[in-house]
Amino acid sequence: MKVRRSYLAIPAAILFFALLFAGCNDNSLITEPESGLSVKAALEKITYEDEAVNSFEPNFNEEDAMNILGKDLAKTIYPLRVGQVIHLVERDLQIEYGPDTALGTLTKRFEGELLILGALDDGSNVPDTLVKKPFTTVMTRKIKYERVDSTGDNLVDWKVIGMSLPEAGTSTDNIEITKITLTTLEGNSVTITSPNDFFFDLGRRLMTGEQTMTGGNPGNGQYGGMGMSGNQNHGNRQYGNGNAYGSRGMHGMIPYIRKREPVTITVEVKSIYEEPDFLTVTHGASVINKGNRVKERFELIDTQFDGAYYIRTYEKTIVTNAMPGFMHAVVNMLPQGVIKDTDTPVEEKTWGIPYLIQ
Repeated sequence: MKVRRSYLAIPAAILFFALLFAGCNDNSLITEPESGLSVKAALEKITYEDEAVNSFEPNFNEEDAMNILGKDLAKTIYPLRVGQVIHLVERDLQIEYGPDTALGTLTKRFEGELLILGALDDGSNVPDTLVKKPFTTVMTRKIKYERVDSTGDNLVDWKVIGMSLPEAGTSTDNIEITKITLTTLEGNSVTITSPNDFFFDLGRRLMTGEQTMTGGNPGNGQYGGMGMSGNQNHGNRQYGNGNAYGSRGMHGMIPYIRKREPVTITVEVKSIYEEPDFLTVTHGASVINKGNRVKERFELIDTQFDGAYYIRTYEKTIVTNAMPGFMHAVVNMLPQGVIKDTDTPVEEKTWGIPYLIQ
C-alpha cells in the first residue's frame, strides 16, 4: 500500500507544479506598476496633478458673483457683484521631446457663465436682479519638463521645472491685454508682454543638485532685475526682465512673495471701445484653500487713442494673504458694455501671474 500511494503522489506533484507555472505565466494576474507608464502618460499625470500649474484655476473660477473691492462700479446699471463660474470641458497636452527635456503646450477649453448681480433701482444696495451670460474661453500655457533621475519610473524621473504665464480669452480682436508689470514694495519690477513665451523656473531641479538653466543662451548667467523674495533665506533669488533667456529659456525663479506683502500690478490694454474697460484682478485662493479669494478692480491711470484702438493703463496694489502655497493673480478684462447691457455677449481676455507665498 505504501508503494501504491507513492506512485499516486508523483502525478499529483506534477499537476501542482504545472498549475504553479501556469499561474506565473498568466499576465492577467500581474498588476502593472506606475513605473510602466510611458513618458507621455507620465508627463500628463504629472502636469494634471501639479499644484503650481493648477493654482491658476482657483482664481479663474470665481464660483459666484463677487463683491468688488476698489473703485465703485458704474451706477448706470447698478451692478453690485460680478463674477464668473467656469467648467473644464476639454484639455490637451502636446509635447515636444528632447533627450532629457521636454516642452509641453497645455490647452484647456472652459464653458462659463458671467454672473452680474445688481439692483433695478439707482442707488439701491439690495440686489434684486441676476444676469447670467454664457461664454467659452480657451486657456494656453507652456510647461517645461526635465529628466532629473534614471530610476526607470517616469513619474519619478521627470519633473515640471518651469512654466509660462497662462493666457485665456474668448474669440475676439476687440480687446487685448498687451503688457503687465509687477512692482514690489522695494521698487523692483518685471514686465511681461507675451505670457506664453515668458517662463518662470520653479526651482525643482535644485532638489536634485542640478543648478544649470535649460533653454536659451543665458547671457551673463544671471537672472535679471527683480528680487521678489528679498532676503528670505532663498539666496536672494531673482527673476528677469523677459529678455535674458530667449523665448524658450527661463526668465528666473517664480516670484517668492512674503505674507501680507503689497505688490503693484500695472496693466496696459487696447480696446476699440471708447468707454473704459472693466478690469479686475482675482487672487488669494489656492488649490487647497479657496476661502481667501478676493476680487479687486483696477483704477484707470492713462488713456491714449492711436487711431484704431484706445490704449489704456491701469494700476492696482494688492496685498498677499497669510496662507502659504502656489497661487495665481488672475487679471480679467471685459468691455463695460458686457457689464451694462444684458444683450451684449461676453468678450473677455485673461492673464494669470503665478507666485509662491512662503
